[in-house]
Amino acid sequence: LAAQKVNKGANDKGGWRYTPADTTSDMSHSGWATMTLRSARNNGTPVPKEAIDDAVAYIKKCNAADGSFGYTAGGGGSMPLTGAGLLCLELSGEHRTDANRKTGQYILNAFKNGWPGGYFYYGIYYASQGMFQLGDKEWEEFAPKMYEMVLKLQAADGSWQPAPGSADEGAGPCFRTGMAVLALSVSYRQLPIYQL
Repeated sequence: LAAQKVNKGANDKGGWRYTPADTTSDMSHSGWATMTLRSARNNGTPVPKEAIDDAVAYIKKCNAADGSFGYTAGGGGSMPLTGAGLLCLELSGEHRTDANRKTGQYILNAFKNGWPGGYFYYGIYYASQGMFQLGDKEWEEFAPKMYEMVLKLQAADGSWQPAPGSADEGAGPCFRTGMAVLALSVSYRQLPIYQL
């Protein structure tokens, strides 16, 4: 909470970056921090509503006109960050808004020809969680493609191998496997944040 309140410019207010004293923000760090605060609040921690509202306001600044989300406010879209933005908004009181449905359509369009960019496991985790929360026809169209894409990457020993052409190939098998399992199992609602 203290890192969120560091004096920042208008485009960075409400978000987070690499260190607690950073005066800038980015969607990746802000997504993780927002999920942390949202989870803490769900578990009874007295997280001020203002903190969630400020985080949502920052995340919305990273939402481009085409429905994608960029790394910083006003930046170009990225599939992993688009999933992160969608999930954060869906879990923070912005359920099934017109903007979120546009983001869902962006994800569906991008998935037509396979994974559209780097950071596959980080991205598929966020995209699956966000699309599940969006629900309805968006999830029904997305889920089969996601399952097929992720299951193809499972190795004989049960772990997940690097995604071809993905920038996260340096991530180890524990990270890849954890993110793949979380993406594949979202509809089972085993994570406490999705049981409410």
